[in-house]
Amino acid sequence: MVATQTFQLKRAEDLYNDPGDNVSAQLRYYINIDILSRVKPLDFLGDSLDVLRAFPDGARRAAGFQLDRLQRGLEALDWKPMPSIGAGVQEIRVREEGGAFRVIYLARRRLSELMRTQR
Repeated sequence: MVATQTFQLKRAEDLYNDPGDNVSAQLRYYINIDILSRVKPLDFLGDSLDVLRAFPDGARRAAGFQLDRLQRGLEALDWKPMPSIGAGVQEIRVREEGGAFRVIYLARRRLSELMRTQR
């Protein structure tokens, strides 16, 4: 006789919302500690978010991907410094069929990060 086990797959949101499940507690911890706590916030000035949202779909997604990389402490894939605008200002370059699009940003470090790098 062969023993058979049945496994039921759960969606990630079901795991996250099931308070009685140890896996859901682990998933909540992973999302809150390992993902959300390491993502740096973005602040959009003026109408910059509206302008970004008006990019064509492909350019908007590419720019969003690059901004996500920055939030996670990685470098954008296609960028250049913009010292003529100011210290620390950089430009993300997005090339699409419809043309070239630019996202200008200023990356700021937290004081605690600056203190660690100066030691």
